[in-house]
Amino acid sequence: MWIGFFKGNHMTRVAILLKTNEGGLWSIPHASELRNRGHEVFFVVPEGAGTLVTAAQDNGFKVHQTKFQFQYGHPGSTISGMVELRNLWQELRPETIFYHLYASALAGRFSSLGLGIQRVHMVAGPVYLESRAIRVIESLLVGMDSVLIAGSESTFRQYFNLPFGLARTRMRTIAYGVDTSTRLSATLASRAKSRLDLGIDPSAFVVVMVAYFYAPKKLLGHSVGLKGHEDLIAAWIRFHSAHPTSRLLVVGGGFGSDGERYRSSLINSTEECGIQWIDSVADVTTYYHAADISVSPSLSENHGAAMEASAYGVPSIVSDAGGLPEMVTESTGWIFPAGSSSDLLDALESAFLAHESADLQGMGSSARGYVETHYSHDVVVPKVANAVLAGLSRPRRLGIVTEARFNRSRVGEWVAADQVNGDGQWNKYRESGLEVMVLGRSSSETIVAASDDAVLCDTKFFPLKGYSGIGGFFRTAPRVLWSLCRGLNSCEVLLLRVPGPLSVMAGTLAQVLGIPYAVEVVGDIEGVLDRGFRRTFVRPVASSLTRFVVSGAAAARYVTEESLQVKYPARTPRVIGFSDVQLSDSDFVGEPREYLNDSNRLVLLSVGSQNNDYKGHQYAIGALPLLLKRFKDVELRLVGDGPFQQSLRDSAARLGVADKVVFLGQVERKAVISEMDSADLLLQPSRTEGLPRTIVEGMARGLPSVGSRVGGIPELLPSSLLFEVGDVSGLVECIERCVADPSVYSRQSGLALSRADGFRESVLSNKFKLWCEWLSGL
Repeated sequence: MWIGFFKGNHMTRVAILLKTNEGGLWSIPHASELRNRGHEVFFVVPEGAGTLVTAAQDNGFKVHQTKFQFQYGHPGSTISGMVELRNLWQELRPETIFYHLYASALAGRFSSLGLGIQRVHMVAGPVYLESRAIRVIESLLVGMDSVLIAGSESTFRQYFNLPFGLARTRMRTIAYGVDTSTRLSATLASRAKSRLDLGIDPSAFVVVMVAYFYAPKKLLGHSVGLKGHEDLIAAWIRFHSAHPTSRLLVVGGGFGSDGERYRSSLINSTEECGIQWIDSVADVTTYYHAADISVSPSLSENHGAAMEASAYGVPSIVSDAGGLPEMVTESTGWIFPAGSSSDLLDALESAFLAHESADLQGMGSSARGYVETHYSHDVVVPKVANAVLAGLSRPRRLGIVTEARFNRSRVGEWVAADQVNGDGQWNKYRESGLEVMVLGRSSSETIVAASDDAVLCDTKFFPLKGYSGIGGFFRTAPRVLWSLCRGLNSCEVLLLRVPGPLSVMAGTLAQVLGIPYAVEVVGDIEGVLDRGFRRTFVRPVASSLTRFVVSGAAAARYVTEESLQVKYPARTPRVIGFSDVQLSDSDFVGEPREYLNDSNRLVLLSVGSQNNDYKGHQYAIGALPLLLKRFKDVELRLVGDGPFQQSLRDSAARLGVADKVVFLGQVERKAVISEMDSADLLLQPSRTEGLPRTIVEGMARGLPSVGSRVGGIPELLPSSLLFEVGDVSGLVECIERCVADPSVYSRQSGLALSRADGFRESVLSNKFKLWCEWLSGL
């Protein structure tokens, strides 16, 4: 547990950890925002004077300095540095350590192990992830961060796609931003003065690049500097030969001694060609005010100088590296492939033409408006503060593992393939104060028309590798395991929807990793694996594994009152049984219905997925030839869709009843209710079940049902309306028994309505509340 919790006016102690006492001035606005909210903020940096130390102290912040220089080459100094930092945390007792830059992140993580301190990592730029070894190591270490704030969408994607990574619930995308109040677009007067001070002709085309010089990082495979100075120089030499009055301002010194040597080598090896080399300066206003265009040709970058240039009203040419493309739109600049000096030359030529046509000024105004709207400190700094405090105020994270399938809609939303698993299924957990993330099977197939009931609008979704059938699971098992590990990484407690391969895999992982989990037993795996090879070899193993997972659960909920409890017993005392289905008053009809068989016409309804043959629609079709001997006209209406539908159509044609079967496909819930109101009888001839939602919803409409003797169906229907799985003659007998006498039919309708009362929200809400309390306490 954390040392403290941010509630109401509780003051949180936040330590901002940086590996430098010089850079990182962007942390000052974050610290100020946190302090303005009533929290205590202090800095921890290496020993020595520096601009960051001065700025922090000038703004009234305490600065604690450590002898540790955040260098990891020598084991002895690294260990002693970590011990010193750990002692500092124990003395200062921060509730949150907020670190930037990778060396700071490593120090913050390891020095605070076991101290119960929240760790927040804000990533300025993940160039270190270009190293394969560091990428693998970081995929394991990032789980130590309570919250990760990616400085750009590009950084977010790189972290999210790490092998084990961090789930979306613990990640934010927030830019470092720029102070637009102190950076203003040039006026005619300031532009003229800046050019006069720099000795530049007022009509010249002026390009500026503002960036430190970083020596090539050979460990990452770079033979040139990360900021792309070589590419700009190569393009500029050719550009300047065609436009000799143009000028290039290269602003920035070398980062460290290696960077300074690298800068000097470039200056000494480059001909004059209109380049002015300016060392690092405290204020770059003069250079941006003199410029027509800014260039950021980096090979690896966050948002770079393009953000600052936009704040000054200067359009940009940027490479496609990192987050740079996020800073440029069609109306604010140009993007070229990183490392391509020829494409950079083309972009310079385009900018020159825009300069000649006076279009650059309008592009600069657009750039200023874009950064004000999306990246100004007023916009981003409060978001950073919210993220820093998020872990102290957030609800408990519940990961729900389900076999349900999800597709993307045309607008990018996740959509449940079976509608039932849309937001309505999961909202009830979130409304109980839990933070919910659903982990389910994903598909690359796009849903053209998504039902409102099926869309995940408010529920977070973590996609697992999709598969179909037992064979498909074994073929994709390594990738499923990989994605499942990533998903479980951010979950404090798990809820497994049993049965299914995912629940078995997740339950086993949870036991290994020590993650507490609960189970919701919603079906019987033995009913699925009831034929041939699967019955002989797969079913015993699957049943044993399911029992193993259920027996190890810290809490168990069953959708039946008795049947599933007997087959899959839980050892925990926290066991409860109640249905998934909760009915509102509007779901009920007022009176039992009557069946008038004067017309000798019978309308049957069966609802369920046609991804496989589990719902027994084949048996309903098989009953039609026998029913047509008894009734003049019979119509079977099937709701559902899936690959098995073609087999059903073939079966209906082979039996000569194709004209008696109506395939309605997947329809919205209100359409299903309408079908129930029009039908005479509901058929549930399933081969396997938990406690079928369709029967419960049908009962609330006063619709009698007949069903197979599996799962929880016998808990819903009288024995006279039950038949053995696959017994078509038994199904026909149940149908005839129910509709042969109008008084029997009306009595069954009344019994259905009475039984449905037990599924009202008002009846089940207390049970569900208790269940969620158990989940929160695991």
